[in-house]
Amino acid sequence: MSPHLTEQLRERIIVWHFQRQKKIAEIAQLAGCSWRSIYKILTLHRDFGQTRNPFVRRRSKPRTLNQQNLSFITFILDANPTLFLDEIQEQLLEARNVEVSIPTLSRSLHRLARTNGHQRQQQSEMSCCVQYCNMAGRNL
Repeated sequence: MSPHLTEQLRERIIVWHFQRQKKIAEIAQLAGCSWRSIYKILTLHRDFGQTRNPFVRRRSKPRTLNQQNLSFITFILDANPTLFLDEIQEQLLEARNVEVSIPTLSRSLHRLARTNGHQRQQQSEMSCCVQYCNMAGRNL
């Protein structure tokens, strides 16, 4: 799946088409997207006067943990890789004033492991921590 087009790029597509009179193929190449995306943006501009449909409901809510919070988690795990999820949760609350559930934290750690290319050993350590928390009767 191709990346989403930023609002700035969408506006630039409108300028390229109407003011600079560029062809659709040229705009698609400049924007790094398909012809269909260009036509969709132009249709939205014609119908609504903007590059996004104002009546479309957002598909999901924004992520609870932003990039700064994820960097903080990575930093504390690099310093102490054996932290439990509830301990990470407490440190997030104390240091960054971010309240997050254990399942959200767990999903974020799995996503971090995938995107940052961490070794499988770290993933197994995280799942061991979760299993230990479950056996110790900690709230998950």
